[in-house]
Amino acid sequence: MSVPYTSSRAGRFGWMMQRVSALLLIALAFAHFGIQHFSSDAVSTGLTVAARMSNPWWQAFYVIFIILALYHGINGLLGVIADYAPKRICGYVAGIVFWTLGSVFAIVAISNVIGATSVAEAKTWYTVNGFVQGETHGNPPFAPSKEYDTRTHQAEMQLFNYYLDKHTHQGDAKHITVADIIKDAGDDSVAAGDLFDAWCLSTISAGAVDPAERSSCHIFSSSYEFAVWAAHVRLRDAQLRLKSSPEENAAKNHEQVIINAYANLPAYTSALH
Repeated sequence: MSVPYTSSRAGRFGWMMQRVSALLLIALAFAHFGIQHFSSDAVSTGLTVAARMSNPWWQAFYVIFIILALYHGINGLLGVIADYAPKRICGYVAGIVFWTLGSVFAIVAISNVIGATSVAEAKTWYTVNGFVQGETHGNPPFAPSKEYDTRTHQAEMQLFNYYLDKHTHQGDAKHITVADIIKDAGDDSVAAGDLFDAWCLSTISAGAVDPAERSSCHIFSSSYEFAVWAAHVRLRDAQLRLKSSPEENAAKNHEQVIINAYANLPAYTSALH
């Protein structure tokens, strides 16, 4: 009667756990893939990642993912080494080295998950620094890098639309998106920005939402919080665009218009959430 192959050197427990960990990793990998590509968090931004990493359930998910991945990799590697029947001392040394390295990597990875930047800190960071621009490193490393700039008027509106539509609690009011707010601007990104600014100022002037009507389950607990946050980000982006503009022109003058429009903004604090 045939029996499953079990390495006499790797051990039945190691053989079984290699298969169990593989099945669990497949399930976790598909869950992660689904989140990244087919959920409201499919757009990975600083805020959505911070929100996920601040959720105890997702923290547990990724901690388990890390532990299983490291265990599966190290256990498999030691099984391969054991099948070559090295001297006993070599097997012991290999086990100590790889499990020690695995423990170090696990501690570093888990501490990054548990100690990740909070949503409140991430939101405040954007109000101080604006949206980001820079250069991505190639992936794989030898691939050419790509420049990105999310401070342009068009990129701003796309990000604001995503946050208002997917991550802002709008209560019993009619659900609105930035696309709805700027629809009359057509393809004019500057006019779209003006319409969005008018909406932010109108929402802010209406006053803060009662705490009982807010939702802490969203990145932004109310349209008011989103409007104050977006206004501060838009103000900072305009200041940075103005600073980087080499000479006087219509675009530079418009940045000053934005700055003047947001001259008396209420402070953005975590108390608004």
